[in-house]
Amino acid sequence: MEKIQPSMPKTIQINFWSYFISMAVTFVGFYGFTYIVTWLMINETKTPQLLGNVMAITMVPAIVLNLVAQRLLTKINARLMMMITDLLTGLLLVGVYFLMAVPRWQITVLIVASVLNKTIGVFYKLSNKTILPALFPAAKIQQVNGTQTQVRQVAIVSSSMIISTLLLWIQPRLVILLIGGGFLVSVFFDAQLTLLVPNPRQPRGEEPHDWRQVLKQTGMGPYLGYAVLGSLVDASLAVLIPWLAVTLFHQSIALSILMTAEAAGIICGPLWLKRFSTVKLRTLCLLTLLGLVFFVPNFWVLTVGMVAVGSLRGAFNVLFFSKVQTDTAPQNLGWIMAIVLTVTDTATVVGTLVVPRLTQFWHQWTISMVGLGLLILLGTRSLLARINH
Repeated sequence: MEKIQPSMPKTIQINFWSYFISMAVTFVGFYGFTYIVTWLMINETKTPQLLGNVMAITMVPAIVLNLVAQRLLTKINARLMMMITDLLTGLLLVGVYFLMAVPRWQITVLIVASVLNKTIGVFYKLSNKTILPALFPAAKIQQVNGTQTQVRQVAIVSSSMIISTLLLWIQPRLVILLIGGGFLVSVFFDAQLTLLVPNPRQPRGEEPHDWRQVLKQTGMGPYLGYAVLGSLVDASLAVLIPWLAVTLFHQSIALSILMTAEAAGIICGPLWLKRFSTVKLRTLCLLTLLGLVFFVPNFWVLTVGMVAVGSLRGAFNVLFFSKVQTDTAPQNLGWIMAIVLTVTDTATVVGTLVVPRLTQFWHQWTISMVGLGLLILLGTRSLLARINH
């Protein structure tokens, strides 16, 4: 990491506030729109299948476009990409407002908009992750990631509360219009960011072609395996928790409470991680899967479970992405991050497609059975690794 001049602290402070205000506005908008789509889909069908299919469809472009986004990052800097994606998302949601004026189009428009929103989000997410070493000193990266995780969860909690309150008074399409306006506001804060180092570029002719070789060289292989299991956990909860809230508890407030519980846990994750800084990624993954096993279909048990699993997942993501960002050479970071996001997004697609169908066999106990299955998978993987050594 290039040295930062003594005159830079003020710039870093501006970067800090601009980055997090922009990110907060973007996350509130993204998760607010996702909340509207989730609730409308579940209310329309009373089954997790349609929601799971829609979530999988929205993730498919991410699998391919992560690598495309990485290529684009070699042409333009991450700040400009963030500005463009926020602008496009804002314009997209303004368009959704007008198209939803026709009632029979609403579900179709929401599905198409969800796909386009996620497609644009692929470019935002990669630029948002790769820009950190250019905005902050290396010693601050884990702290920034911790704050990022907390801001993200506050945004999720506030978005669900704000959106659910707004939906009591105004139509969903008007709420979507307000969300679109928020994305346009975040473009201003993106423009305030100052890159402390130039946009790193991969030297011509030196791009790695074998992703397995890249992971081996950086030592990210085993950690990526844990990240895949974490993505499967996230996908399972994203589909099954809304379904349980509607079919088992029959109250919209139940979903808000469960989402708030998960967010509260994730917010706490970076806090206790500071005291237990030597904790291993494997340990966090193991505890997460153990916690999932105890997700019995009881509201209070699920609430406690969401806090615990959220806390473990929050700590894992801070530790994992900090390791990727600090252990990777700046000119290779875009490539490595693209691989990480491609693999984890693929796992999310698999989870959102497969897990809802498991409810036909395990019904309200599906989350526990998924946790047990992933725990067995982790144990088998560890056993084979020991045998091979």
